[in-house]
Amino acid sequence: MCPASIAEPYGESIAKCCNKPSRILPEMATAPEPKETLATRLQAAVQARGQRWTEQRQLIADVLAASDGHATGAELVERVRVAD
Repeated sequence: MCPASIAEPYGESIAKCCNKPSRILPEMATAPEPKETLATRLQAAVQARGQRWTEQRQLIADVLAASDGHATGAELVERVRVAD
């Protein structure tokens, strides 16, 4: 059974319930155009908050983009260390 068919009886499709505004980064509230990368969106959000986009942030964004699914903070730290 498709998850969308599960959500429909409750009045919202999966796309609608999963595409809610972010409380942490409001400028990333909606799904981006498919051509935009995670790093591009993160860079725009960081700069919109008046912060600099550094090589370290780029490396973290690259590791996050290459991740498949959820990872703990410790796993991300280890992946960044390996990539660096």
